[in-house]
Amino acid sequence: MKFFLALFLIPMFSYALDMSPGLWEYQTELSVNPKMKMMLEQLKNMPPAQRDMVKKMIEQKMGGSIDLNEKGTVTRKCLSKNDIANMQERLKKDIIKDGCKFKINESSKTVLKGSMNCDDKKKNVTISLVMDSSKSGLNETTTSMSEKPIKTSMKWLAANCAGKKKEKLE
Repeated sequence: MKFFLALFLIPMFSYALDMSPGLWEYQTELSVNPKMKMMLEQLKNMPPAQRDMVKKMIEQKMGGSIDLNEKGTVTRKCLSKNDIANMQERLKKDIIKDGCKFKINESSKTVLKGSMNCDDKKKNVTISLVMDSSKSGLNETTTSMSEKPIKTSMKWLAANCAGKKKEKLE
């Protein structure tokens, strides 16, 4: 489960990317992947209290809000200028665990491509993030645990995050 939490967070990190600070929304399509679809089914079939506990755990880990639905996830996260400027260190601290190394293969204002390789070979990840503008982008994450790339569209919602970080998602 921790690995899947990391997948929700990976698209939220940028390096020298031109991203506007503020409230961002990430829509991740998981239902195209059989293993991820099974995970969503398991979440859907959990008792409401248990599902809420999982949702709360994910929200605490990522510092934002999440909506788990039959297709995937919609997450919202507030990013400050400091968050955007220090994403590499935050990524290392929050996601990269013992036995894993993250390497940036390409980084510019509009593109971030990288890979995470782990000693156990079960958690290898390739990331390709392309920003259309400072307020929208697309991330494709390929993992050793999935047969198809996981796609996440990203869009900037507002400069001010006050009161919006934990609001109910539609």
